[in-house]
Order: sequence, then C-alpha cells, then structure tokens
Amino acid sequence: MRNFSGFDYVVAPEGSCVHHVRDNFDAVEQTDQVKEVRSRTYELVEFLHDVQRVDAFPWAKFPHRVGLHNKCISLRRLKHARPSELHEPFFSKPIDLLSKVEGIEFVTPARPDECCGFGGTFSVFEEAVSAKMGYDKVRDHARAGAEYIVSADSSCLMHQQGCTGSRGVSETSLNPAPSRIRLHARWIGPLAPNSAMTMAGQVQRSYKPPTAG
Repeated sequence: MRNFSGFDYVVAPEGSCVHHVRDNFDAVEQTDQVKEVRSRTYELVEFLHDVQRVDAFPWAKFPHRVGLHNKCISLRRLKHARPSELHEPFFSKPIDLLSKVEGIEFVTPARPDECCGFGGTFSVFEEAVSAKMGYDKVRDHARAGAEYIVSADSSCLMHQQGCTGSRGVSETSLNPAPSRIRLHARWIGPLAPNSAMTMAGQVQRSYKPPTAG
C-alpha cells in the first residue's frame, strides 16, 4: 500500500490480483491510505474501457480470426462481459476494445465462458481434471475456426499454451490492449492442426536436468 499510495490510478494486467486488492484485501487495518489505494486499483481492460474510454486505435491492424477467452474472475467479479448464464443484454469490454483493431474477426466457441481449468493451485492439486478442461477449451476454439486465442489473462493462456503444445496445436497470447499488440504479444503460432511445437515445448524438450555430483 505504501508503494502505490499517492498515485491517481493503480493498473494491473491481471484480474485476480485486482479483485483481491479491491474486494478482498481487508486483513490489514483499513486506513484512509489503504482505502484510497483499493478504490483506485483497476484491471487493464476496465481502465482502458471505463476510465480512459479509448475509442480508436488507428495504427492497429490484425487481419485474423480470433477467439476471446474471459478469465472467470474477470468475467464475473470485474464484469468484463456478460456471463452466458445470465439473461441480460450482451456486453464485452475486451471485444469493444479489440473491435477497434482493423481487420479483426471474432469467432465464438460453443461454450464461451467455460473455465479453462487453470485456477491457480487447482491446476496442481487436480492436474488431470485441469488438463482435460484445458484440452476441451482449446479444441472448442479450434472448432470455431479461431486462428488465435486472445485474453486479458496470461495465466489462463499459459495453461492453454501447455495444452496446445502437448496436443500438436499452437496458440498465441495477445493482450486485448491494442496499443500493446506489437510489444506484448508472445508469438507462439496460429491455431492449426499438426503445427509445430510451441516455443515452450521446444524449450522443454531441450532442457536436460543436471547429473548428480
């Protein structure tokens, strides 16, 4: 709290961290300083969409079919978009931002809000279930015709990247802040059957544990 006190805004590219600080960070004394930091903490997508109200990215072009992955917490706690289980008017802040990128085309998987299976320590203690959910998520996007999977959350994409690598399908990570496309995108490859292993897979294959002694 001391580090971020005095700033107009605190912006983080991670929904879970923002949700924790803003909604659950009550174990410490709620001083005026703590309350101020908590109230001024925003996730990157909501900061661009709700605070800055970005309405154009004239330099951004991405002529590809993309599938959007919404992190569970960002979807339901930060209200990035309308959860599919609610009968309410549709809205999506990530799509609103990415729609300003020239040439982009969105495809919708059959189960757009289904969890990818990451869930922090869940992916460690329930590894098999987590991996199956990740495989299902990636296949759902691929069947919808997505060339790229995009998301505001790097942890979910890291999990899906691992699943695509082990299944011979590749994936890219592209944050829905179009002003950072060239800098933030970690190119792993388009979603295509029988494509090359991901960079993560190549690193894993090249790693050799040290010998004893």
